[in-house]
Amino acid sequence: MQFACVFIDHLPVKAEVQRTPALVGRPVLLANGSGAHRVVVDASPLATGVVSGMPLSEALSLHKGAVLVEPDPVHYRSLFDHVLNAIEALGADVEAEELGQAFVSLTGLALLHGGQDRLLAALLAAVPAHLTPRIGVGPNKFVATLAARQAAPGDVYHAPADLVQFLTPLPVELLPVPWRTIARLRGYGLRTLGNVAALSP
Repeated sequence: MQFACVFIDHLPVKAEVQRTPALVGRPVLLANGSGAHRVVVDASPLATGVVSGMPLSEALSLHKGAVLVEPDPVHYRSLFDHVLNAIEALGADVEAEELGQAFVSLTGLALLHGGQDRLLAALLAAVPAHLTPRIGVGPNKFVATLAARQAAPGDVYHAPADLVQFLTPLPVELLPVPWRTIARLRGYGLRTLGNVAALSP
């Protein structure tokens, strides 16, 4: 069985930039909470080193000139729902576990679209161009997710047959765990999935 992960990285930031073009070319931080407990929800690629879940104070220490934007989760959800509806219109059974990430089983569906390449092209076309989607293809959702993160914007990446070789060098930041867990792993010198996999249970 093959899965496709349709991945829109930094969907909240892209939505805000679309609404406010003056944000183009500037490091942008979206943060939730109040006072000392504010944490980053999303950050633009220009805010290097900043990840979701990081305390806002730490993010600002890295990028003092960053633009702070109040998140608008209702708008982001509405935008993503339009994407999901467009994908479903292709006849796909869509699973969306988090904002900006959806899974489609390619088994059978490719036949309806004249082959897998045409189906994947249709999936890319279902997403507005300004969201620059990426698609990853793999034998399960986890591998498809990691493959999507290796794809170029607006392109498709197929996970290679040798999954060990593919997964081993990838950074621990790609694990679906909280930021504090990532920080602890890196603190222990565990920087890649291969480092983590080499540990005994």
